[in-house]
Amino acid sequence: MDALRERLTVLDPHWAHERTIFLRFLRTVPALGVLPESIRRGDGYDIACTTNVGDALAFELTEITDANWASIITSMVSAAKLMNDRLKEAHDQSTQTIRTRYWERDIAVKLAPGTGARTLRRLLDPLFTWLASVDPDAVGAMATPAELSSVILQVEARYFPGIKGLCFHVPGDAAWIGDVSVPAIRAKFGKDYPSGIGLQLLAYFHRQPVRPDAVVNVRGYLEAVMPDEVFSTVWLYDDLGRNLLLRYP
Repeated sequence: MDALRERLTVLDPHWAHERTIFLRFLRTVPALGVLPESIRRGDGYDIACTTNVGDALAFELTEITDANWASIITSMVSAAKLMNDRLKEAHDQSTQTIRTRYWERDIAVKLAPGTGARTLRRLLDPLFTWLASVDPDAVGAMATPAELSSVILQVEARYFPGIKGLCFHVPGDAAWIGDVSVPAIRAKFGKDYPSGIGLQLLAYFHRQPVRPDAVVNVRGYLEAVMPDEVFSTVWLYDDLGRNLLLRYP
């Protein structure tokens, strides 16, 4: 049974992800003294582990994600990848011309809101044909052709001498509607967990940056709700910056 459990753990990408996050979190709090080899799944919670003095610890994990923000960023990254893959792999005349003419440039392609890779894929041929036909120094002041204009709002080719390459990127205005830190933590306080084990909550940022008011908002929320003793300690951790933001209390 233990061997089967170990195999299922290895094959579970969500567990592998959370274990990785937890290990990086531990590097910011070495005083906890958790033995990495002791980290395992908890029974009714995410992670059980043992310290170097034999104390048992229990953690529940939650990622703080603004779904709106994440969706916009995913679309931007996918669109840029689509153009860069063609730039790298295609051998048509337009692509080869762009490789030469736009050398040492960053090509910013501003897309209409909501544009995804599927929509952009249908326009790659006319986009690359147009780019290959115009002066990189002038393209930023040009209106895009009619067949592109409803999707591709503007293209700017910025010159960075010495970078020894070129690439596309998709600028955007992805923004938070509000701080989602407190709702993510509040959702965990509403669940049932084993009692009497000193369960701790690790809330972490991984796929998006920390909103400036997150720590203040979370601290204010915890000051109001911690007496209900769902969690003995709450940690707020920024995995992007590898920084511990808050331990409460």
